Formats: sequence, structure tokens, C-alpha cells
Amino acid sequence: MDKMYCYLWYEKDKLNEAKFGERWVFDGQDPESEVWKRIKSSVGVRKDLIRDGTIQLECIWDVTEYANKIGRNYIHGKVDDKIRPVIGFRKGSTGEVHELSASEIRVKVNKFLAKLGNPLDVAGLTQNQYSAAENVIAAIAAGKRTIVAELCARFGKTIWSGGLVCETNSQLTVVASYVLTSFASFEKDLTSFEQFKDLVLIDTANDDYQEVVDAAVKQGKQVVAFLSMCSGSNRQKKIDYLFGVAASRLVIIDEADFGVHRANQSTPLIEARKDNDVVVLMTGTNGDKAASIWPVDHYLSVTYPELLIEKRLGSNGTSKTLQYFDVDPKRHDLVVDVEFYQMNLASVVEIARTAEPDAFVQDGIFLPGWSKFAAQPVKAKGFFTNMLQAVFEGKGGDDSLNVDYQTGRKAREGVKVAMMFLPGSTTNVNLQEIKPIAEQALRGFNIVLVSGAEDMSNATAERDVKEAIERAEKNNQHVLILSAGMAQRSFSIPEITELYLAYDTGDNGATIQKMSRTLTPHTSGKIGRIVSLSFDPNRDDKFDAMMIETAQNYKRNHGIKDLKQALRDVLHTVDIFKCQANGSVKIEVDEYLDQALARKSIDRVIGKIAPWNEASPDMISALADGNVDVFRAARKEAAARGKTHLNVVKKKSGANKTDASEKELKLAREMIVTISQNIDIIRYYGGNTIEEAFALMDADGTSIQDDVTNQFGVDYNLVKELVLTNFINRDLLDLKFV
Repeated sequence: MDKMYCYLWYEKDKLNEAKFGERWVFDGQDPESEVWKRIKSSVGVRKDLIRDGTIQLECIWDVTEYANKIGRNYIHGKVDDKIRPVIGFRKGSTGEVHELSASEIRVKVNKFLAKLGNPLDVAGLTQNQYSAAENVIAAIAAGKRTIVAELCARFGKTIWSGGLVCETNSQLTVVASYVLTSFASFEKDLTSFEQFKDLVLIDTANDDYQEVVDAAVKQGKQVVAFLSMCSGSNRQKKIDYLFGVAASRLVIIDEADFGVHRANQSTPLIEARKDNDVVVLMTGTNGDKAASIWPVDHYLSVTYPELLIEKRLGSNGTSKTLQYFDVDPKRHDLVVDVEFYQMNLASVVEIARTAEPDAFVQDGIFLPGWSKFAAQPVKAKGFFTNMLQAVFEGKGGDDSLNVDYQTGRKAREGVKVAMMFLPGSTTNVNLQEIKPIAEQALRGFNIVLVSGAEDMSNATAERDVKEAIERAEKNNQHVLILSAGMAQRSFSIPEITELYLAYDTGDNGATIQKMSRTLTPHTSGKIGRIVSLSFDPNRDDKFDAMMIETAQNYKRNHGIKDLKQALRDVLHTVDIFKCQANGSVKIEVDEYLDQALARKSIDRVIGKIAPWNEASPDMISALADGNVDVFRAARKEAAARGKTHLNVVKKKSGANKTDASEKELKLAREMIVTISQNIDIIRYYGGNTIEEAFALMDADGTSIQDDVTNQFGVDYNLVKELVLTNFINRDLLDLKFV
């Protein structure tokens, strides 16, 4: 059947205007191909704008049903002109251009078509999205009410969230966030698909939000209300109102590890929630931070390598448990492929020391590190210059540092856009010293500094960098973006294909956020290459936590008994390379596991993922300061209450009250890591398994138990409980107990 389509496109260097038009498509023709033909025709001789990606196709709508209703379902029916008044902001009286961003136009058209009953696209889910929705819905059915959903970059969190709204039939969904730009993403996705067309979306910043919510709930409609968690005089009033509405309530806290994780942000929500309200703490990283003061009773994690596994192996599920959604086997094709590289900078360091013997020497000790460079970039100018030229230009004769050689990139691939994250301790003053050093070293690059020193903010960084890339591309220049911390979140530049981690250590969540900057889809077949620039690869653990967590999830989701086998399966589909003089070599699973054990990475992951929300104040105190008497007294009190072990203490507000300071939690986490690192103390007493070792110590009496207590500075019974109750993750601990 012949059909009428409308389309919307824009130019990357004109983000505040877009072109809206129509295209008649004959039966058997591909709508997207026909739309591109129309766009090519309209740009005339400037088809280079299509070839170089300047022109972006935002959306295509099948408007056949609407065209039939208004009697215009024929060639040149001018259906687009009937919709233009809804868009507004028309440039000229007869033109097809509207002076509005493409995303804003898309929302307006979606709402208009949905209101008239014209079908929208049907949202399909990836297998990972579908399985995650099943997981959370099953948890809710089992009585879980506070859920952490740590969902990686490019998972599709907003569509997934909309799926929860539909599948749970929540009457009122409150989307709360400290990051206001997230609301635009929700509105865009929740107006784009057929399953969401009956949802009533309301921003509580609007004066009439209460009237809209009251009317919609009264009519039996599902409402999604956007609530800013930025401090303001009306925030508490909005919270009181939304949580006072007599309706089934789903609360989605977006970017739950950023801003809103603080007590002064979360406490008003915790105190306002009703017992049966479902709260989903949704985040891309740092789920432990997001959950720090909530009474979490269910935890879901999906890592980026899991998306890659689905893309490479295909969907593995056949269940049909969701009412409104199906798995779309093509959706995972949108996931950007990733390659991870470990690059050893030792040769550049030696060159620097030859010229300056005291380079990287402090108090007589030679210990190279990125933090030393960041503290005195001018002093380390020779090192940084040689490093940049070796990596990006292949100079210096060390092929293991020539990134194009290591990754197989060809010169004919054209302009390169790379991003480098320097240590978070780098000051704005030193960043302004580093930029000219990089400019002098890389004459063929446009160096873009993302920093407050450049009059940038997190809100303007993306726009400013996009403009800089467009200028560089016109001059056929490569681009290197430098940052010390800005632009690691909500910063999407599709052109970035290489990401460099130029720091020694850092928070795992922040590292994952930084790596995600190269995962924005761009052209078909894009590969994001993430390079860890390391002074000592044997101690470089930047990729470890992600891989270990992926193996854990894969083990659980696929019924695999052995974590090592799960890690082997993951590394067969996720590529980690070691850069060498004769080219990069993929690291094999046994080698990788040995390296992770040597780097103590598994111990740090154990400390990170321990369920601290389940720990009592006494347990945390005992771990934090080794006060054995505190733990013994707590166990005596727990026994008197008929408890077998310490439980979470909650107040009426529902908040998880460990009453522990951040310092105490930090020390307690360190003690968990210490126990893991020194599990050999337990193994020393015999047994083939941890259970057997503890059984032998139990049978032997108090002398051995007191010895363990003295060794750890923590009561033997606490150590035993932490291990045998899986507070210290057994999958990871068993990797060490061999």
C-alpha cells in the first residue's frame, strides 16, 4: 500500500533550526531510503553535507492515517503544511524550516499525532532491556519496594523506564532528578512510541501541574510527573503534593548517584514515600553511592560489555512475560563496538629521564605517575610532548605507542576526534599550561580544552566542543579534547572514537563514566577505542571492575556455576589488548585473571559491592575501628532478640539508618578489602574450601579463633559471618581460595 510520510532533519552546525517535510512512498519502497532521496534533492549541490554527516535525520513518521482523515493521502498532499502550525516558529511564510531544535519539534509532532490517534512507532526492546524489566517486575511482585537499577551507558534507560510505567500500570510516576537535562530525554522518548501515547506528561515547574495531575488521575490516565531535586522554595511543596495523591505510585530517581544521593536531597523523598510506593534508583554507575541512605531490597546491574555480548551472540531469551513490549532482535545493532587497550609508557619515561635525570623523582624516590605530571606540567613538558607525538604521530621509534598501528586505523579514515582525561587533581591553571604544550606537540591537531578556565560549564561544554569539531573538520584537522573532570557525564559527541585515560587511580564509577564518552553512536560500524595510558600496566586496574562485574552478571543470568568460566565467556566477546612492539595482542582469560589477582583488583571490587545497606551500625563500627567489644556486645544483643545475625535498622521514614559517617564507611570498606586480601590467613588452617577451613577452626577451639581475631583486628565470628553469609562476595573470594 502506498503511504504518506513526514520527516525531520537538521544540520549539526545549526542546532536551533530543522527542516520538516513530507514524502509519498509507493508500495514496496523503503521509507528511509525515499526520505534520503528527498533530502539529497533539497540540498542540491551540497550533497557533501550528507556524506560528511553534517545533515542528521532526526525522525520519520508514517502519517497515512492522519492524511486519510483530512483527505490528503496522495502525492503532494501537503500534509506537512497542515502540521506546521502545531510546530510554530516557521522561518519565512512558505519555507519548510522551523527555528526550533529538532528534538523540540519531534516532541510537538509526536504529541499532535498521538492526540489524533495516528499510530506512532512501536518500541521494541533489546534482550537486556527486556530481561531487566522482567527482573524488576518480578522483584516488585515479590514485595520489593526499593530497587537499584545500575544500567550502563547506551542501555536505553528512558525507554526502559517507560516500559516499567506501562507494565506496572502505575497511576502516578514521579521522575525525580538533580540533572534537569534528563527530563528532555524522558519527554522525547515517552512521546515517540505507540505504547506511551496515552501517558500524561507534566513538568512540575509548570504553574498548573496540580490541576493537570488531579484531572488525569480522576480520568484514570497514567501520569508521569517530572520533579526537579534542585533546592528551591517550592520543592518540598511539590513533594508533599505528589506523594499525597491517592494513587499507585512509582518513583524513578534518575542519575541517582549524582546530587540526589546526598542526604539533604534524598531525605525529603524518603520521608514522603508511602509504604507501598515503589522506588527505582536508576543510575549508570556507582549504584552503591545511589543506595547509600535508602533501604534497598533489590539490586540490578547491567554493564556495557553485556550489551556487546548480546550484539555479538544475539538475543538469548524466548519468554513473553511483558504485556506491551517484545524483543526487537535488531535493536542491539545500535550498540557501539569497543576495544580496550593497555599501553605502557615506560619507554617515554626513560627518554624523559635521559634528558632530565630527576624526572618523576620525589624525595629521592623514582615513581612515575600522572599526578606528578599534573602538578608540574611545565617541568614534565618533555615527557608529555614525547608521549603525545609517540601515540598520535608514531614518533620516537616505539611502535607499541603508535595508536594507529596498534588499533589498525588507516590514514585514509580521515579526521580523528579523540578525548583524553587527565587526573582530577589537575588545576585550571595547570590545564591552561597543558593546552599550549599539546598544541606545540601536535601541529596537525586542534586542541580543545574542556574546563571552567575556558568559560565553559557542564551545560555548555557539549555545544562548545561540537562547534570546535565542526571548525576543525572544515580545516581537515584532527581534534584532541582535554579534560580533568568536566564532560564525563551527559556529554555526547558521536565523533569521538578514541578515549585516553591519563590518570593513575580513580573511582571506578567515574572511570566508567569517562569511558562512556566514546560510546555515542555515529556512523555504521563505529568502534570506540579506549586506551589506558599506564606507567605500570601490571598495576593498571581501570578495566577490571567492569569486567569482573560483567562476569558476575553473566554467571547469574546464564546459570553458570564457575565465575572463572563466566569470565572466560565474557573475554571471548569483549576485546582487551596489550600494546606491543609488533602490534596489539589480545589478553587471554587466564593471563587476565592472574593479573587481576596480582593487582588486587578483585579485592577492591569485593569492597565496592558489599551490601552496606544491610550492615548495622555496630557491624560498621566494628569493622571501622576493630573494636571487638562493640561487635561482641552487638551479637549478644542480637541473640537476645532471637536474631541469628545483625540486621538493618530502620526508622519510620523508611531510611536505612546505619548512622555511620562517610569516614566510618570508608574504613569499614577498607577492612572488607583487608580481609579479602588476607584470606590466606583462613586458608592456612586447612580445608579445601572456605567452609571446611572455618569448620576446622570451630572444632579446634578458641586459641585459633583468637589468633584470627588478633590477625585481622576484628572478631573471628564477624569474619566468619561476613564470609559465610556472602557479605564478602563468595564468587570473587573463591577465585582467590584456590
